[in-house]
Amino acid sequence: MKTRVLSTVLFCAILAGCSANKYSSKSRIIEPAVNEALEELSSYGPAKEYAAYFRKNPARIDYKDDNYLCPSYDFKNGIILIPRQLDSSRAALKIEIMKSLYLWKIHREYRLEELMNEEAVMAEAAALKYFFDMGLRNKDLIEDIALNKLMKRNVCVFISMSGKIFLNHAQNKYLTSLPACGWPLETLNKQKIWFSRVKESLKDGSFVRLMDETNMEKVRKQIMTQAEASRESALLRSKTTYELYRQYRGYSDLSLEKLSKFEKEYLKAVDDFLLWEKSYAPELENARYEYSVCSKD
Repeated sequence: MKTRVLSTVLFCAILAGCSANKYSSKSRIIEPAVNEALEELSSYGPAKEYAAYFRKNPARIDYKDDNYLCPSYDFKNGIILIPRQLDSSRAALKIEIMKSLYLWKIHREYRLEELMNEEAVMAEAAALKYFFDMGLRNKDLIEDIALNKLMKRNVCVFISMSGKIFLNHAQNKYLTSLPACGWPLETLNKQKIWFSRVKESLKDGSFVRLMDETNMEKVRKQIMTQAEASRESALLRSKTTYELYRQYRGYSDLSLEKLSKFEKEYLKAVDDFLLWEKSYAPELENARYEYSVCSKD
């Protein structure tokens, strides 16, 4: 995917002797809107933790220019690309950056292989909470085009249905096929099944074929190039059965352990979200009648 790097945000540790601006760039001028959004997020309760983690574990936030309203994450190289379409809205930009901070922390802490459906759902729930906690409402969705594009569907599903239905809606969104955004995202359960298959394939000799099939799926989702898939296939075929078993048996066991730990975090996040929903019960009842934006296509 072609992107034009228009701003760079490098996060540095507080004690690293950086300039007064804790989100300063070492080599480029920071887009003011991005920098201001980060500063404001640092004062929002739940986001304080994400921002603190981000400063200690530097990443780069750039804009991307395409027709898709989805961000792009390269967790391995520490690059997050935010849709430039959101640059026109302070609120929308903050929401998208907060989701990125959230995903950066969760993904790295649990050392996950690739972005999973449940991670994205957790980030959507965090964004919805931020929308209401910051006092954004029907009027903002009507007047702010970028915010409308980013949040209208989620907000309307939430207030007209329920928190549980919103979570199902978010999960289904990331199960749809949209290669330009890297979708569909694998679910936690599917990942657990896959790593169990890895263990079995090491026993029956089908490991290389399984990896080839998996990498071709990554190519279709545009998270791996055909050249990378071919190189990995050649590398695997150059190894003996014993070498493959020794290298990947422990890897699959460790991955299953990481996924189990992440699953606990995910279930806790779901419980916390549903508890938060109860705190907004009176307002939500009124919102079902007041949000005229939800009656518009």
